[in-house]
Amino acid sequence: MTNKPGEARESSELAQLHREAKEREHFIEQIIELTPVVINVLDLVTNRDIYTSRDVATLIGYTHDEVEQMKDRVSTLWHPDDVPRRREHLARWQTLADGEIFEFQFRVRHRDGRWRWLETRLMPFSRSEQGDVRQVVTATLDVTARKQAEEALRASEERFRRYFDLGLIGMAITSPDKGWIEVNDEICEILGYDRSELLGMTWAELTHPDDLPADVAHFERVMAGELDGYSMDKRWIREDGQVIDTTISVTCLRREDSTIDCFVALLQDITARKRAEEALAKSHVELEQRVVERTKQLTTVNEELRNEIAERQRAQEKLRRSEAYLADAQRIAHVGNWAWNIASGQVLWSLETFRIFGLDPDSFNPTAENTRSLIHPEDRAFTEQVFDNAVAERSNFEAFYRIVRPDGSIRHAQGIGHPVVNEFGDLIEFVGIVIDVTERKRAEMESQALKDALAAELAAMTRLHDFSIRLLASTELKPLLEEVLNAIIALQNADFGNIQLYNRDNGALEIVVQRGFQKAPCNSGNACS
Repeated sequence: MTNKPGEARESSELAQLHREAKEREHFIEQIIELTPVVINVLDLVTNRDIYTSRDVATLIGYTHDEVEQMKDRVSTLWHPDDVPRRREHLARWQTLADGEIFEFQFRVRHRDGRWRWLETRLMPFSRSEQGDVRQVVTATLDVTARKQAEEALRASEERFRRYFDLGLIGMAITSPDKGWIEVNDEICEILGYDRSELLGMTWAELTHPDDLPADVAHFERVMAGELDGYSMDKRWIREDGQVIDTTISVTCLRREDSTIDCFVALLQDITARKRAEEALAKSHVELEQRVVERTKQLTTVNEELRNEIAERQRAQEKLRRSEAYLADAQRIAHVGNWAWNIASGQVLWSLETFRIFGLDPDSFNPTAENTRSLIHPEDRAFTEQVFDNAVAERSNFEAFYRIVRPDGSIRHAQGIGHPVVNEFGDLIEFVGIVIDVTERKRAEMESQALKDALAAELAAMTRLHDFSIRLLASTELKPLLEEVLNAIIALQNADFGNIQLYNRDNGALEIVVQRGFQKAPCNSGNACS
């Protein structure tokens, strides 16, 4: 039996069409398997999958067959909070036009028990004879990592915003062209400008002219990629013309291509501290001047005493220079921030806080108990009482205490805290800052020691001056010379000494008064020391 030519040609064309359809189907399947999403065709009438790509197991941990065998896969897999929204989605799907895409996110429980965030995009695939959407095609992607990153970023931004708005320290966000992008109330208070005025200016316009070159030099090094931030002391000119002293710390935020997006600046007003340092320096100068004046009155006593006074003055100058160097070191401010959640007990520290305590962020967990162990034993009861009162009264607190670092070194710290309450007035957490004030404490103690030493020396010199006046007016020299010798020994911090007179008749030095030893008179054959 033979086929007619027309039938053979038609059969060949059908075979060709079948092969092409198979090839297209294979091509589509290969593309689906290569994409990082799960493709699915869902029948809305039967609520069953018509087609699911093989990657579904990597998405939720269950195979397609295991999912199909579930009695109610939505209640089994979906998060309870997301199930009601699915009913709303089903109603919305029925109204989709051909080619219209609907997108939503939901959570499912993975086989390992963890919740995973999925994102699905779907569109109509087929309709009933009445035109209702019968089947939809979906593309689903695991977005858990992205959601976690978004949540971490949101929490980080929320913490930053909280510190920014609290006003514990001046904070600002500035642009690469030196403009103010955002400022908190404390910055406005320090600089004396309204926020609207400040945002229309640059920080260079407000910087003291003598400090601007150094600030710009640091800024340009950051812009060039040599640094990521810098700290310095600088002066500002307030809106009322007043010059104020501050310590600033600046850090840049870079984009993925390393260009600078913005700067974050911390600013602390240290004008009062500066003025106190200047007043202290002035008092030192006045005290030194008084010492010089007293010294001039003693130059008639003897050359040895004048040499001693000159040596003492050189020692005082060394102390003054040492204090100046220490004052320079005080200007380097270290400020860290922290947060303590009352309910969970979770404590968060910034990197600078770890540095102040001398700890490694990767190996130390800053719990409340661990933090307590770092405070000097003599200061723990006091700091606990201050903090307990602040918790009970929901009030700000400030405390000065000592820190014992892991290497045994002791640092002085200033802690400032602020309570955070919810809309019902419940205490949620405390946030605050810690400032390393070790250098300031050391400077204060050394300054007091210097004052005490200078006062003691001035008293001794005054005694010597009084002795010299009495010596010139007295006919009884020995009692006065004994007092002079005792004063000189005390001033020199010596154990013994004597006063000798030269005898012109025999060419010998004769001891007039002595204390602490016996020694033969000096003559031409007997050396004296």
